[in-house]
Amino acid sequence: MKFLLSTWIVLICFAFTLNAQEDARTTAIEEAAMKADTGWTKGGSLGFDLSGLGLFNPKQGAGGNRFGIGLVTTLTANYKSKKLFWSNMLDARIGVQRVTVPVTEPVVTTRKDWIKNLDLIRLNSRVGYLVAGNKLFAAVDLVAESILLPLYPGNTVKPVTKGDKPQAKFLSPLTVDIAPGIAYNPNAQFAFFFSPFATRYILVSDDSINQLYIHISKESLTGSNYFLGLGSKLRAAYVNKFLKDRIAVNSSLSLYSNYLKGPQNIDVLWTNVVDFQLIKGLSLSLLGELFYDNDVKVQIDRNKNGIFGEKAFNEFAPAASLTGSFMLKYTRIF
Repeated sequence: MKFLLSTWIVLICFAFTLNAQEDARTTAIEEAAMKADTGWTKGGSLGFDLSGLGLFNPKQGAGGNRFGIGLVTTLTANYKSKKLFWSNMLDARIGVQRVTVPVTEPVVTTRKDWIKNLDLIRLNSRVGYLVAGNKLFAAVDLVAESILLPLYPGNTVKPVTKGDKPQAKFLSPLTVDIAPGIAYNPNAQFAFFFSPFATRYILVSDDSINQLYIHISKESLTGSNYFLGLGSKLRAAYVNKFLKDRIAVNSSLSLYSNYLKGPQNIDVLWTNVVDFQLIKGLSLSLLGELFYDNDVKVQIDRNKNGIFGEKAFNEFAPAASLTGSFMLKYTRIF
């Protein structure tokens, strides 16, 4: 009897010891996972596109000489702790092509010049603090956007005809969104953000560009050279990887409604990127973006002659703008 009682006592103590060791091991694993998932994560990607055609005494139907270069750069810096996150992304896109453009003054002729196909610099930043459970955050969202290179009539980066004035340049226009709200991050693939009081500010600091009323329509001006809106903003994001991380998908949708004027006109920015990994760090990247803002005019082809933004035909109006590109991209996490 004493032997049986002693045996039970030993077994119970052994079981408690194993359970304590297992709890300690589980806690250590959870702490290690938490530690690995906190702190700063930095990364960047560089996409490059190069094309060209050289001809001398070309055959009939051969076209003309051209040279094009495109560059897409993305830098990220994200911080995470138990209750705080701060995500930052800087996106820059440049695409130019050297082609033959017509010159009408002082005589009708042609010359080689650079025209823009793509030009954008955009900063996204969001900071959030945990307020409920482990997925709901009080957050502030910031988006700032402009262009890098000057733009002249005909999409050139410098004047073609004497007297040509710029239609846009760095910080003219400048668009800034500041939105306090609630962020909900249910898992690693989805993220949602909503703000009932989102401020949108569009500034055209150059007077000559402002008077074109391209970046802010005349009827939408709040002050002499700026637009100020107050409304609601909804952002949704989806990221995922498939086929053993060989295909990466990143989609972001932003919707904005201005309470002060035309709240039924929803501004849209929908960006989609799909990367196909070729080798480690190198991928083929496809980009597609849809933009619409009822207060911002874009270049259209009203007379269907294949030329966009002809001032003589009033080819500037609010409309959906589509951007698409594909290029090789190198990505690295620091």
